[in-house]
Amino acid sequence: MPLQGGTGDEKWGRAPQHPTPSTQYPIARERSGRLTASLNPRRVLVIAAVFIVGYFGVSIVGNSITRYEQHQHHARLRSEIARLEVQQSKLNALRAYMESDEFIERSGREQGLVRPGDIAVMVAARGQPPAPVVAAGAPWWERYFGAEQR
Repeated sequence: MPLQGGTGDEKWGRAPQHPTPSTQYPIARERSGRLTASLNPRRVLVIAAVFIVGYFGVSIVGNSITRYEQHQHHARLRSEIARLEVQQSKLNALRAYMESDEFIERSGREQGLVRPGDIAVMVAARGQPPAPVVAAGAPWWERYFGAEQR
């Protein structure tokens, strides 16, 4: 007859089993013969916490890298804007000069144009023969290569 409060193992000569750290989380054998630790709620919670902390860590690092890259891009754009503003101011000054009467008169004189009432004078350099005169109806190549003597 088993003793009161026992498991019935005393009758068969076995010592009663009390939960110990090694038996509290028993290691079970799978069918393949490998030893595996059983999952308890505490282990599941620790594993989930590690994954959550890892996810947020990667997310924070990724966001900080993206912010740094955006800051660098913003700085490059600001410097390019400053450079383009300087270029625009130079071009505006050039446009204002090219629209002035001084520029128009100067460029016209460089091209050999004269104002109404002026007399055009061509100065030939010493030692150079005068350029041959090409007739108005002559072919274009005679203007550049000279007229043939016939």
